[in-house]
Amino acid sequence: MLNHISIKFAQRQQVRLTTGIRFLSIMFFLSCIAVPTVFGQCNESPTSYSDLWLWSTSGTNSNGDVVYDEENPSVTYIAGTGHIQDPYNSCGHEYYVDSTEIQSPSGRIATGSDYAELVFDENDLGNYSVSNNYLQFCPIIYRFYSAGSSNATLLIGSSFNSYRKGAEVGPTIGYYYQIPNCNTTCRSDSVEFRVRQPPLPPFLRVAEPYAITIFGRICSPLTAVMRANQAYACVDVGF
Repeated sequence: MLNHISIKFAQRQQVRLTTGIRFLSIMFFLSCIAVPTVFGQCNESPTSYSDLWLWSTSGTNSNGDVVYDEENPSVTYIAGTGHIQDPYNSCGHEYYVDSTEIQSPSGRIATGSDYAELVFDENDLGNYSVSNNYLQFCPIIYRFYSAGSSNATLLIGSSFNSYRKGAEVGPTIGYYYQIPNCNTTCRSDSVEFRVRQPPLPPFLRVAEPYAITIFGRICSPLTAVMRANQAYACVDVGF
């Protein structure tokens, strides 16, 4: 009989202890909101936004000509990230970009924590999207929890231009100049083209991407260079 009573007493104590721990956890969570209310106003109102842009590894020579090297080809990326801040943060919360995902019109996807990027593809033009999720950290309860999400889109198009071979500097380096009547959005006057294996082609067909923004079309240097045996009409593809 005594053993039976002892077991019941122990069980009651365990229930009380478990209930007490749960109660304390709830109180700590509420303290993240309640404490600032007691001791002062907690203005917790973070703002966030997502961002997309183009960037390129392309470079120029000493004359200002865009350089394209088949051994080390330049690449253009569609990059994205998120931003979050709380200028009225009186609670001491810390904010973080938790995830970033970029998706192309054809369904290509790149993911990362606070940053992601997709390689530009001249056959994958249109609306690119980025989405971000955010976290905030409460130092009172020492816990992370959601701080919302944001997203953005960026319209990507491309100019396709033709260049005719001019001067040669040895068997693997040539200077190419824009053909007449090439009136596209994004174009270079001249290109220094370095081939992996000679001979140099008579023409180049070049993709030069751009992003359509509220400030107009923002060009990125040439990124996809194709050898050609003839000139092609210069056109803007996309938007």
